[in-house]
Amino acid sequence: MGENRQMMELSLRTLRRIRRFSPLKCSSPSLRPFGFLVVMVLPLVWSPVATLYAAPSMEQRVLPLLQGFEWRDRPADFTDLGEGVDQVLMTIAANPQWHGVIRFRALAALRYFPNPTVARFLETLIGQDSSPGLVRRGLNAYAQAFGNKEPSRVADLAEPLLVHGNSSVRMQAAQILQTLPRNAVSVRVRQTLDAGVALAQPEGVVR
Repeated sequence: MGENRQMMELSLRTLRRIRRFSPLKCSSPSLRPFGFLVVMVLPLVWSPVATLYAAPSMEQRVLPLLQGFEWRDRPADFTDLGEGVDQVLMTIAANPQWHGVIRFRALAALRYFPNPTVARFLETLIGQDSSPGLVRRGLNAYAQAFGNKEPSRVADLAEPLLVHGNSSVRMQAAQILQTLPRNAVSVRVRQTLDAGVALAQPEGVVR
């Protein structure tokens, strides 16, 4: 905001100076064509220059937080950027043109935004039976975002994944269900988990 205000003030000062050369005020006839030229050309020149100094978009601010060889995400890095970060993260996670690691990290960062829009996005992504990597990370983000306040909702999403075609997804679902309160999980699934049937530690989440 400060940079934009300075640019506007500079623009106004420039225009005030140019008015001295205005055809209506310029006393010298030889300078009147120059006044017309300046008034016509300045907007064409100023617009690209102002664009160069425009504030970066939210996507340009979020992307650096998802890059790097060793990724260490911190909640404040994302939440301090202000409104719209969750929307950018969802857009990146849903875009197959981005590298898989970037999409995985965007999904992981969504756990810092436990709101209804993020919940619907993750539910849809998991329900569409996306790639196993996206399903695992989407489920993990969903559990971390909503597991404390809405464990039954997490259980409803995770239980069907116990019969998923991918073993890593099944194990991720089983591990998450084991962390939820007993009354949040259906009796049948709880009995299966207690018996330790087909349970194993899921593969580490790639970030």
